[in-house]
Amino acid sequence: MVIALTPKKERRFELEAERGQPDATVFILRTLTPDELAEVVDSTTSLDKATGGMRFHHTRAALLALRYALVGWERFLDERGEEVRFEADRLDAMIARIPEDARMEIARAARFGSEVTVAEGE
Repeated sequence: MVIALTPKKERRFELEAERGQPDATVFILRTLTPDELAEVVDSTTSLDKATGGMRFHHTRAALLALRYALVGWERFLDERGEEVRFEADRLDAMIARIPEDARMEIARAARFGSEVTVAEGE
């Protein structure tokens, strides 16, 4: 069954390692529009002249996806155990606070967040 998407709908995402824990950090993401997703893919893909194949620049794609999708977080703590306040007008600085492995996982969730399951659609 195909389930209609709600453009720019916000959803909560927990890292796999923390999923289900009461103190898990929650990243709030919004669904990418088709234009945004196309830009993420198209602007981060290039022709590999040596092989003639296509190269996908994963780190750049992750950063661009996060710039579009990340709209907030909850329980994101700094090294002193204090909550980091999300500031949308300083988005690149906010993204820089997220460790690289977590950035990549969150970006994957952002890119593939348009894949709604039947359970989520109910």
